[in-house]
Amino acid sequence: MKTTVNKIFFSLLGLLVASSLSAFDDNREGLFLSLGAGISQTSYESHNNSSFKTGFGTSQKIGYGLTSQFLLHLSREDSWFRKDNDLHISCISGLGAMYYFSEEAGSFFVSGTLGVGTFNNVDEKDENFGEGISLTLGYEMLKHLNTELTFMAVDVNIENEEINPIVFKLGVSYSWY
Repeated sequence: MKTTVNKIFFSLLGLLVASSLSAFDDNREGLFLSLGAGISQTSYESHNNSSFKTGFGTSQKIGYGLTSQFLLHLSREDSWFRKDNDLHISCISGLGAMYYFSEEAGSFFVSGTLGVGTFNNVDEKDENFGEGISLTLGYEMLKHLNTELTFMAVDVNIENEEINPIVFKLGVSYSWY
């Protein structure tokens, strides 16, 4: 796992170094970074009880635009919430792709990420890993400023019990390109 992450990191670093120095030139081609935040709703089942928790969602992306409409990225999508006075996080980190329906601002876009999913109790340093997927439908309202609706699903077993959190996030993000 660590070797794969290192390969992806150094490949992306190579793209960064090989890309032109005019990276943040208002063109989606080339290097891009994105940070987002919003509200999240996490649902999961534990000990045959369903729980729904509202929390804070974040997203981070770094990638490379192959064209002004198609981008590849490393992504992390998070949902932070409190349960029984403990801070929990459900997240997905992985490789994704994004497609803008137009070359100009004012465009809808879709994004998807496949990778490692987690469901962790941060206060108890309890880490649980599995597979994860996220799908995003978004709209670039102004150049660089987006609104996003994200769906995340994680397949996690804790003490031989399936938790499988599902998250919906609504937020805004800012992209540098």
